[in-house]
Amino acid sequence: MQNITGEELKKLDFFEGKNYFRAKAQVEVDTKSFIVQIYMPEQTMESDKFWNYEDWYKNNMKKICQNEFNINEAGTS
Repeated sequence: MQNITGEELKKLDFFEGKNYFRAKAQVEVDTKSFIVQIYMPEQTMESDKFWNYEDWYKNNMKKICQNEFNINEAGTS
């Protein structure tokens, strides 16, 4: 995403929560170099388990929305 608004950035910061911070990084896309911002964990996170997005979404997203963002099953606060 490019040129996001301050309001969009606030929403991303809120979603990532207090355990993550934004850091600058350099990436290359089609031989072009860009400075980007990424979210990094405040503490080192290690796991011996394979992480799978589909499994995480299916099994954890609902709980996170309810607990972290006070969103009920219908998607409203």
